[in-house]
Amino acid sequence: AVVDTRGTWSVTFAFGSRTVEREWVLEGAEGSYEGTAETREGTVEFESVELAGNVLTVLMPGRGGRPSMEITAIVTGDSFEATAEMGSRTLEMSGTRVSGPEGGAR
Repeated sequence: AVVDTRGTWSVTFAFGSRTVEREWVLEGAEGSYEGTAETREGTVEFESVELAGNVLTVLMPGRGGRPSMEITAIVTGDSFEATAEMGSRTLEMSGTRVSGPEGGAR
């Protein structure tokens, strides 16, 4: 099955017992995906967005002197589970699509 990751996603980051919700917007077409992510400092553009099968890899731009962060997500329908390495820690997150590629409800 072809996975389509385009649309608006509600992404929950887990920092130990604390969680933070952010919005991601993914758009484009096969081979040229792009997107934005809501952060504490405002909305940023992903440095890259790649989809291989059901594995979505996005590169969050580094900020505050920190390097870029690669996030790898396994997409299943309208949800994903993802991890990212932050130094010696692994950050876990989950996403739920809230609207489809053209902004319509899924």
